[in-house]
Amino acid sequence: MAGNSDLQGFGPERMDMKLSSTISMNNTLTRKASGMALLALVSAGAFSSPAQASVVDTPKGFVLRSNGAISLAGNVHAGGMVGAIGHVTTGSGTSTDGVETGSVHTWTSPVITSWVTPPGVNVDLDKSEVRSLTAGSYAQFTSKNSATLNLGSGTYTFSKFDLATSGKVVADTSAGDIYVYVSGVFSAAGKTQFQTIGAGKLFLVAIGNMSFGSQAEIQAAIYGSGAVSFAGSTHLTGLAYAGGNISVGTGSEFTFSNVPAPGVSALMAIAGIIGGRRRRRM
Repeated sequence: MAGNSDLQGFGPERMDMKLSSTISMNNTLTRKASGMALLALVSAGAFSSPAQASVVDTPKGFVLRSNGAISLAGNVHAGGMVGAIGHVTTGSGTSTDGVETGSVHTWTSPVITSWVTPPGVNVDLDKSEVRSLTAGSYAQFTSKNSATLNLGSGTYTFSKFDLATSGKVVADTSAGDIYVYVSGVFSAAGKTQFQTIGAGKLFLVAIGNMSFGSQAEIQAAIYGSGAVSFAGSTHLTGLAYAGGNISVGTGSEFTFSNVPAPGVSALMAIAGIIGGRRRRRM
């Protein structure tokens, strides 16, 4: 994949992420789930490489979007707009830059296509192990506590992604953006970190549910076809979309950003990116 040349950022521009390889199928069934704008590709025959996957999106300054409902616990700050087709509920002390609910809204749902992950090796990291991967297709990713996974620019596919407590993903985008596609459940335990190095971006896309444990630090654009949950005191610089519900734990900080930069805290205001929208306390 060409990296930055294929993508114009998280912001008002079109985002289009594609896997470079194609899939060979004997009998292909195409289903479209209209409520989630999700296109599923199912093969009844053998395949030699992953199906194409893509995300086309126009975030329009929305840090959180859901085709279901959004629940924000107490003392959550969303530095960006929040949009849901269902209800948005907020706890005491929670603030946003604005909320839109209902089937009529200004925000758009991204179109996420699924893919088939070809057979590959499992990636299992021991406690405190540090390992670097090159772009490609893998089976399950699992780790023990405090492990570190280093990724370079390109596209990665996994059938499952499970990062244990205090684990870290370091995304070196110096040579272009990084795309992580997970065809199953995506799970990151408490105190995990997703860091970006360089001027590029990290995209986490899962056809399934996604969960992030308490005190997670994330610099990424997150797309889940199912539910997406963030435990308490999570910091996200980027954006998150869920085809299902979104839940956010107490004391979390979310900041909409076009380009997550290393060392940028979600506690920092980005009024220029948000366009000077006025913060509204719920």
